[in-house]
Amino acid sequence: ISGPEQTLVELIARVLSQLLERQLAHEERNRIFDRMTDAIFSVSSDWRVTTANTAAREVLCEMQTGSDPKIVGQRLQAVLPVDEMATTYEQFEAAMADQAERTFEAYCESADRWFDIRAYPSDSGLSIYFRDITDKRQRNAEIRASEETLREIYDIISDADRSFEAQVEALLALGQRVIGAEYGSLARIRGNKYTFEVVAAPEGTIEAGDTFDISATNCERTIVTEETITMADIATDEPAYADRPPHAEFGVDCYVGTPILVDGDVYGTFCFYGTESRSEPFSEWEVTFVDLLGKWISRELDRQRVEDQ
Repeated sequence: ISGPEQTLVELIARVLSQLLERQLAHEERNRIFDRMTDAIFSVSSDWRVTTANTAAREVLCEMQTGSDPKIVGQRLQAVLPVDEMATTYEQFEAAMADQAERTFEAYCESADRWFDIRAYPSDSGLSIYFRDITDKRQRNAEIRASEETLREIYDIISDADRSFEAQVEALLALGQRVIGAEYGSLARIRGNKYTFEVVAAPEGTIEAGDTFDISATNCERTIVTEETITMADIATDEPAYADRPPHAEFGVDCYVGTPILVDGDVYGTFCFYGTESRSEPFSEWEVTFVDLLGKWISRELDRQRVEDQ
């Protein structure tokens, strides 16, 4: 082919090549877009969803008030609950009005998730980024709760007006709340006998002065190993303990206890018991909490021993 026909063929080839390159670039962009873990979508100036990556489609489907799972093409109000996220809409409208980026956090009840949201305006609409921060907020809440608990511990153990027994009673009450346990106790070991010295328990169950054989308690392994022991589900973790009084008589299904050491010997145990088994083990913070209190009680009893001598 020569002459004008060849020029036309070359032009068509170049155009087709450019179109193919653009299509491939568009497909690659979409693949990258869909691989992003953050939810990213855009809306037009009339609030219709124009694009949405996979993460955004999943998030918006969770929030969707209607039955149609389609996202792109719908008005935003149909997929993002207006009543639950009124403040979010206010931020979007403000971003569109003054053409300024908005960054904020919002909770969606229907999805039971917290999001860090960023809205970037343009003349044609908004580009919106949703990052799930539910776990982050939970961790921050746990840290704040732990800090508050440490302050409460300090207030109790530094209160010189309280007797040692009153301090232990206050620590047991605090532990019941932190761990979610119905029972808490400081017990002493004499020979093979286990005697409750300070108790926090439902009325009519156990009380200070009650004595059992060590082999009838949940604390036997704590005493023998001289280590903090946890049992999230006594019947599963320690089947042999299922016939012992705590489980058989009082319905105790979970346990965390730490040894009390005085002058290097086992004085007794500091423990908490719950009447519901746990699907998950005791958390690192819960174990640390019990261990920390046990060490303070050990030091205090050791100090009292030295003073008595």
